[in-house]
Amino acid sequence: MHKLILVLSIFLGFHVPVISQDELVPTKVASISTFAEAPVFDPEGNLYVSEPFGGPISVVSPQGKVAIWANLDGPNGHKILADGTHLVCERVRKVILRLDSDGKILEEAVTECGGHPLRAPNDIVLDQQGGFYFTDPGNKEDPIGRIGYVDADGASHLVAEISGFPNGIAISPDNQILYVADFANNKILAFPIYAPTKVGPMKLFTELPNLGDEFGGPDGILCDESGNLFVAHFGTGNIRILNPEGKLIRSLPAGQLWVSNLTFGRPEGKTLYMTGSPKGQTRETGVVYKLDISEGMKAMR
Repeated sequence: MHKLILVLSIFLGFHVPVISQDELVPTKVASISTFAEAPVFDPEGNLYVSEPFGGPISVVSPQGKVAIWANLDGPNGHKILADGTHLVCERVRKVILRLDSDGKILEEAVTECGGHPLRAPNDIVLDQQGGFYFTDPGNKEDPIGRIGYVDADGASHLVAEISGFPNGIAISPDNQILYVADFANNKILAFPIYAPTKVGPMKLFTELPNLGDEFGGPDGILCDESGNLFVAHFGTGNIRILNPEGKLIRSLPAGQLWVSNLTFGRPEGKTLYMTGSPKGQTRETGVVYKLDISEGMKAMR
């Protein structure tokens, strides 16, 4: 049937994707006690999931067993460094923590950004120079959201400020563009990277499809090796895929209306793992879904 459609599409002069969105069905990987965020894999294939409204970081083994890895207060963004230590945004403690491989806190790695105390650090992306960028949304007392950079020596720098709500953060494969999800305004912003601590003027990368009456916006984001940007579109139940020019080229089902974040699984990034919860259940049920995107990605190339 697909061959017939492909032949007809070539004959008629238009393109039909090999696989439609409706044919992609997410599979539940695990249930977590509360709203799930910030999925990240270690080299052994264990999946770590933050619970920002519950306190712990849970770990899901390759066999699907769920256990508590660390007990914190409000963990969110999470990355694992080359030395095996973990960086975790702690929104309640208002710091970025460094933990060892067993979940023990080693230090408060970041407490400020350009002289400003952190308010509720949200997400992290590692760069190629041994440092990392992070987002720190504003609050009622201090409404300007900040994007910071921590260099390889541990020094924290203020990189940019926005009037929206900086949430997810990602870097293009060529290390030239810093993407920031502006949750409050349903937009993705882009900053040219001049140096690790210096970015150029902010540009609008794209405005996402209208949310209607739903609460939400872009949450976690990440780039694939081709430069496409994957966006967890909270409140819509969709993963949006944007090409390097900012054009929406595909929407994928996330398995949950309040999809919060996403990561690629091994091998070779052919499986997408997505965290979040059903609508209205942030303090009751968190879920992790996976979606095989290998065939769908072929259709986009």
